[in-house]
Amino acid sequence: TLAAQLGRCDQLPLGARVRLRGLVGAAEHNGDSGEIAAYDAAKQRYIVRLSSERSLAVRAANVLQLAAMRVRVGGADAEEWDDAEVVDYDEQTGALSLQRKGRDS
Repeated sequence: TLAAQLGRCDQLPLGARVRLRGLVGAAEHNGDSGEIAAYDAAKQRYIVRLSSERSLAVRAANVLQLAAMRVRVGGADAEEWDDAEVVDYDEQTGALSLQRKGRDS
């Protein structure tokens, strides 16, 4: 089936770039970026390899996938598109914060 060819859709893929958030026991790592190294189904934890080469086992609620996308710049009728990446998510409002590639804000 097509679903089997594409892989699981309920887990982040290995190598996905993520940012840690909402950690309590290791709060010093909130905001750190890394990549998904593995998923431990028995513990329901992602193993995230941080840029410091340290790995942490964290719940899905504690990772934000830094997904790349194309966004229209200047409104619905604009012709200009730009590359962007998800950098934050507000759980209360459901709003994503995006950062255009090559820009600091």
